[in-house]
Parts: sequence; structure tokens; C-alpha cells
Amino acid sequence: MFPIAAPCFPRRKNPLYLCIFMLSFVFLKQVENIISARAQACLYPKALVALALIISAQPVAANDGNTPTRHYETWVGADTAKNVWLLYSGTTASPFGHIYEDGLRLRFVGGYGQYTYGGKRPELNPAYTGFGAEPWLITPYKTFKARVQFAEALIGYQLRTGELTTKAFVGISAIDHDIRPGDYAILPDANGKPQKYSFNFASGLDVGVKIALELWLNLGADAYASLDLAWSDAHLTRSARARIGHYLFDGLSAGLEANFNLDRNGEVRLKDEEFVTDAPIDYARFGVFARYNWDGGEISASAGLLGDFTQNQSAYGTVNWVTQF
Repeated sequence: MFPIAAPCFPRRKNPLYLCIFMLSFVFLKQVENIISARAQACLYPKALVALALIISAQPVAANDGNTPTRHYETWVGADTAKNVWLLYSGTTASPFGHIYEDGLRLRFVGGYGQYTYGGKRPELNPAYTGFGAEPWLITPYKTFKARVQFAEALIGYQLRTGELTTKAFVGISAIDHDIRPGDYAILPDANGKPQKYSFNFASGLDVGVKIALELWLNLGADAYASLDLAWSDAHLTRSARARIGHYLFDGLSAGLEANFNLDRNGEVRLKDEEFVTDAPIDYARFGVFARYNWDGGEISASAGLLGDFTQNQSAYGTVNWVTQF
């Protein structure tokens, strides 16, 4: 669809720049594949990503040799629940200082997963001739299988004020829901002409602006709280996650978490009980988590219940690994 130009890196040999180049290249290829496969005419604002790559390639302050200089944070995670699984990874770069210091942040994220759902859907009545019989019938049940993939390129800033660390990001998000069979029906309109009606308003590829805010607050030496908020114009996707944790002993902490997720399709399903799926939908999560961190990384896991809490709930589980270099 379009060539990807490699950014110009400094001539000094540093494996960190090679790592960020490789991660950025893979990210751009993923976005290009999503867009070229599903929307050839889509205008993708690639200039923002190119600018971020150029900035990330600039020289950074020299290390004094006494402390590790870490400018990148990479993570890999998995999320699973009834009828759904998701794998994702990402990298945050601090091109002008240590990853813990205030300053510019560049973030690239991508993921892939699959899920299934189902519900009643209307179909044309084969006996309908324009008079008498009902023009459409409700099918007993239909099952839909979907593949979802997403990619993000964000630029932001980190600021520490006392015990509070704030990160704010803005950028581009691309989300693609490939649903098979298509979740739509051909029904007659008011004039009796066939009309396509969609029952999933978050299907297909959508590209839009994304903003995110992440807060971390140390509650003394033994506890902490975090709040992550995100909004994207792509399928009108919104999310919020709150955690409060307590250190059990050095490095190991545990606590409670609550998540809320919503997109354009979710709003319709919440309002229209006629076509709501009988499978638990990931609108809200309540659970517990455990986290073990060390100098330069951490691993965490969480488990709990998800659903819209007006129907059956489902158990969920996540695991995440983070490293800094």
C-alpha cells in the first residue's frame, strides 16, 4: 500500500536503538496490514508515527556509570475469559532521560485476539409476499465468531509531583473487528425495499484519535493506588481501570481492581434487550490482583468476574510481564 521508511539513527552503535527500531517497524507493519487489508482508501496519519520515531532516535544523556540508564519499557500480556482471549504487547520510550524521570514519552501498542457471541436476529420471512404474513421472523439463535486486532501510536509526557506520577498521551488508534458471519440482516424498509440492517456497530476497521491518562499515587511506604483512563474515537472505545494495592513484603503486593469498558456497540446492546447476547459481555470487571516488582521489571496477574451484571457473569484472568532497559 505504501512503503515504510526507516528512521535515521545516530551512527553510534547502541543495541537499545536497534530494539526500538525493530519494535517500531513491526508496529508500523501491523497497522499497514490492518488498513491495506480492510480499507484501501483509508487515510492513515503516518506522519505522527514518523515524527515519534525520529524523536526516539535522538541521542540521550550519558550515563554516569553508577546507575543503569533505562530509556525503554516493554510489556507483554494475555487476557482470557469465557468466549474471549487477547494477546498484546507494547513499548514506551523515554528518549531524553530515564524511564522514571519527567519528560517526553513515545508509546507503541499492538494486540490480537478472538471472541464469540450470539443472540436472536431477524430474518426475512420466505412466505412473505407483501400482504398478510409478517415480513420478518426472529431466528432462535445465531453464533458469531470474531477476530480483533488493534494498533496504537501515542506521544505524551510524564510528570512526577511528590508521590503522584501522571502520564498523559494522545495519538492514533486503529481497531478492527472481523466478524463472521456478518452480524446484519436484509429486511424490507417502510417502502418494502430490501435494506441492510447492522446489529453490531463496532464491526470492521475504524481509525481515530486516542487520548489516555494514567495516574499512580504512593500511599505511604506500604500502599499505592492507580487510575488509568482512555478514550478513542475508533469505535468510540472507552475504558477505565482503578487499583489499590498493599505491599505484603519487599516487592510483593496485592489488592483490588475494578475495570469498566464500553464501545459504540456496547451502548446499543445495553439499550436493546431484544438482541442482547446471552454470553457475558465485558462491560465491567471486579477482581483481585497480585504484583511482584524488582529493579527493572515486574510481573502481575489478576482474576475476578466480568459482565454487564444484568445477566450471567464469567470469570476472567490476566497476566502481564514488564521489563525496562
